[in-house]
Amino acid sequence: MPGHPHILANLLHAQATLTGTGYYARHLIKALGGLPDAPRVTGICSPFNRQAFAIPGAGHYRRVTWGRPWRSVMARRLEEWAWLHHAVRDMRPDVFWGPSNFLPPVKVCRYVATIHDMTFFEHPEALSPLRRRYWHAWTHRTVAVADRILTDTETSKRAILRHSRADPDRVVVVPLGAADEYFVARDEAGRAARLAKLRESIPDLPPNYLSFIGTLTVHKNVPRLVEAVARARASGCGDLHLVLAGKRGDGYDRIAGAIARNGLGPFVHELGYVPDELLPALYENARAHILPSFTEGFGLPIVEAMAAGAPVITTGRGAMAEVAGDAAFLVEPEDTSSIADAIACVWSGSELRASMREKGLARAAGFTWDAAARRTLDVLLG
Repeated sequence: MPGHPHILANLLHAQATLTGTGYYARHLIKALGGLPDAPRVTGICSPFNRQAFAIPGAGHYRRVTWGRPWRSVMARRLEEWAWLHHAVRDMRPDVFWGPSNFLPPVKVCRYVATIHDMTFFEHPEALSPLRRRYWHAWTHRTVAVADRILTDTETSKRAILRHSRADPDRVVVVPLGAADEYFVARDEAGRAARLAKLRESIPDLPPNYLSFIGTLTVHKNVPRLVEAVARARASGCGDLHLVLAGKRGDGYDRIAGAIARNGLGPFVHELGYVPDELLPALYENARAHILPSFTEGFGLPIVEAMAAGAPVITTGRGAMAEVAGDAAFLVEPEDTSSIADAIACVWSGSELRASMREKGLARAAGFTWDAAARRTLDVLLG
């Protein structure tokens, strides 16, 4: 491909306040723009998320807005299914990349998709029957038309092969990274200023807290996390507060029920969506960070927390264990006592936290968006 190859990235599925795949796409596009052989990248945005994909310093990158401003998600998806391939043909890219598991049904160029996980296959109870059938059909179609499939971990690759007819040689693992701004532990001198800004923005932030960052859903095991916090507080960690940063998701009523049932209202702090610029300091000033999910495609908060110098507690199975290595305290996600004991152990153990911090910093150094971009570009261009 002479000159700068042209990559067309489908950003239509990302929300205006970025989470998950939108966050992944934004960081990867920026890192692609910093490569010595940076490609041209065109991001296809919706009328709702265009501002979220203004990416300074992204090299040969531009945005185009496509589609009508439908309020109905289903209407937007039907329009995409029926007409997006026409726009792809008109823009004549070298490769079309779907960062969120969607490829047009009509093949007009090289197609690459990212499938982060197979949660809807591994945990079908997380969705209604209609949404489950929709995601299953969508994923099988993506696998059928993709020239290559990107995924985040070996765990996710095994799940893709287990639940689809994908050719193992077409599924390529590219680990994600922590952005440079998360490595705040390198700048100890600036810690006080970052903390002051954090507390100015979030005045009710408790002095000592265990952090959880992500959508508040059942599959991330937040109800059991709340129960474990109650047990840890009862076992001697009376100054323990839990900070939840993220929007409410499926099954939130069970989370609210666990908080009320355990009388934890004053000790569980819901921050909602937290802007990206505050997240490094939120990690950095946590006594520990926890991600007790049943399943993840990668578990990006693990490496972000480690980069910020926070000890990490996470699940000892699947992608979380793969990403964390020996640098985190691993728990059984279905065992409330295991989670509570880990919280109490890390919360009260200053020497343990110091050791985990050093291991975490070393572990996080191996996960960067620059490395992810280099490997992703190789796969995109074949």
